[in-house]
Amino acid sequence: KRQQNANNSTLNSKESVALNYEGLCRQCFMNITILTKSVFGKMNAVFKLSRHEKR
Repeated sequence: KRQQNANNSTLNSKESVALNYEGLCRQCFMNITILTKSVFGKMNAVFKLSRHEKR
């Protein structure tokens, strides 16, 4: 029984680590999307300004 409990605890710890990584990945992905959107927004604004000045 002790061996079985040990195996279960290692499995649970591995699963929790995987879940933690998944949560981190989602958070990072959200941050990256927000970052890219803001960067593209800034680029777009600069592009519009430069086009406006050329006229």
